[in-house]
Amino acid sequence: MQSILDKGFTEINAVSRDDGRRDCIFTQKEWDQMQEMSDILEPFKIETDNLQGEKVVIPLKISSILKVGLNT
Repeated sequence: MQSILDKGFTEINAVSRDDGRRDCIFTQKEWDQMQEMSDILEPFKIETDNLQGEKVVIPLKISSILKVGLNT
C-alpha cells in the first residue's frame, strides 16, 4: 500500500483514469483513510520484518512483541 501512497493522490487517479479504471479512482477522503491506515500498520510491518529474521534471538522477539502490544 505504501508504494501506491508514495505515488500520490493525483498521479494514481490520473493513471487510473487514463487506463479506463474508473473503479480505481479515489476520493480525497478515501486517500486520507488509506494514509492513516498505513501509518497505523507501519509498526506492525517493522516488527513483523524483525521477527522473520533467520538469526533473531529470543530477547529481540520478546521486545518486538511488547513494542507492537504497546502501540495498539
